[in-house]
Amino acid sequence: MPNGERVAPASGAVPGDDHIAALRRAWRDRNFILYIGSNAIGWGGTWIQRTAIGWLSWELTHSASWVGIVSLIQYLPLIVLGPLFGVVLDRHDRKHFALGVQWALTLLASVLCAVKGMGWLDLRMLIVLGVLLGCTNGAYQPVRLAIVHDVVRGPMVTQAIAINAVLFAGMRLVGPALGGILIATAGLSLTFMVCAIAYGLSAIALIALKTQPHQPSASSGGLGSQFADGVRYALATPAVRSMMALTLITSVMARGVLELMPAYAGGEFHRGSSGLATLMSSIGGGAIVAGWLLSHGGNRRVRTLMWYACIGSGLAAFTFGLMPNFGGAIAAAVVMGTSTTLASIGLQAILQGELAPEYRGRVIGIWGVGNVAGPSMGSAMLGGIAHLAGLRATTCASGLLCALLCYVVMRRSAAFRR
Repeated sequence: MPNGERVAPASGAVPGDDHIAALRRAWRDRNFILYIGSNAIGWGGTWIQRTAIGWLSWELTHSASWVGIVSLIQYLPLIVLGPLFGVVLDRHDRKHFALGVQWALTLLASVLCAVKGMGWLDLRMLIVLGVLLGCTNGAYQPVRLAIVHDVVRGPMVTQAIAINAVLFAGMRLVGPALGGILIATAGLSLTFMVCAIAYGLSAIALIALKTQPHQPSASSGGLGSQFADGVRYALATPAVRSMMALTLITSVMARGVLELMPAYAGGEFHRGSSGLATLMSSIGGGAIVAGWLLSHGGNRRVRTLMWYACIGSGLAAFTFGLMPNFGGAIAAAVVMGTSTTLASIGLQAILQGELAPEYRGRVIGIWGVGNVAGPSMGSAMLGGIAHLAGLRATTCASGLLCALLCYVVMRRSAAFRR
C-alpha cells in the first residue's frame, strides 16, 4: 500500500486508562450480559461439536486429508453465503436473524445426535450434514460479529469485542476438553445431544436480549448490487484492505494448522481423543491469555500487539511443526493459541472501528469468509500437501510463509505505523 495511506481513528477506540471504566460499564449492562451469555453457551456447543466432528472424520478415515476436507466442507458455503447474509443484515433486524440461525443450529445438532445413535452416520452422511452446517454458519458468522453494535455503543464497543474474545477463548478451552471427555465416556451421539441443548439455551438467551434500533442501509438495488457496493467500499478503504489481507494470511497459513490437530493427536503422537482434547485445550488456554491482553488495552496497544500476533502466529506454527514430543507440542500449542487469537480478534476490533455503519454487515460478512473459512481452506490445502511432503514439513513451511507475508503487509500499511 502507498506510504501516503490515511486511516481514520477507530470509533470504538478507548484512549488511555478509560478502558477500565469501559470494562466496568460493559459488565453492568444487562443487554451485554445476555449477549455474552448467549454467545458463551453457543460457543461451548460449537467447540464440542467441532471436536466431535473432527474426531469422527478421523475415526472414519484415518486420513489427515479427510480431516481437512470435512472441516472445509463445514465452512465452504460461508464463502458464498456469508457476504450475502451480510447484505441482509444491513437491511433487517439482526436479533431476529440471529435467533432464527440459533434454532437452525439446534435442529442440525439434534439430527447429528439421532443419525449417530441409529448407526446411520457414515462419511457420506457426515458430508451432507457438514454442508448444511456450513450454510447455517454462513448466516451466523456476520450477525454474531455485527450485532455487538446493536447491544452497546460508543467507547464500549472495542472493550465489548475484547470481552467477547476472552469468553470465546474460554469456551475454546472448555469446549474441546469437555468434548473429548464426552466422546470418551458417553459416545458421539450423546455429545451431539449436548450440543443441541447448548444451542437451544443460547436461543432462549437471545429472546430476552433488547437491542437498539437498527438503521437499515439506504443502498438501493438487489442483493448482488448491494454486495458489490460493499466490495467497492472495502477495496477503496486502505485500512480495511490491510485487515482483510492479514486475516486471510493468518487464517489459512497459521490457523489452518490448528484444524489438523486430530491428525497430530492420532497420527503423529498416537494419543487418541484424549490427546486431541489436551492439544485443543492448550490452544484455548493461550487464547484466554490473548483475550485478556486485548481487553486491557486501548486502540494504540491493540495495533502494536498486531505486529507480534500476526508474525508470531506463523513462527508459532513453525515451532509446533518442529516439536519431537507431546510435551513440546503442548507448549507450542499454547503459543499458537495466544498469537492466532490475538491476530483474529485484534484485527476484528480495528476493522470494526474503521467501518461506516451502513456498510458494517456487508464488510463483516466479506471479512468473515477469510476469518472463519480460511482455517478450513488452509487445513484442506495443508492436509493435501502433507501427503506428499509430510505433516511436519508442511506445517513448518506454512508457518514461515505466514510470518514473511504478514511482515510485508504490515510494513507497507500506515494502519500499523501510527
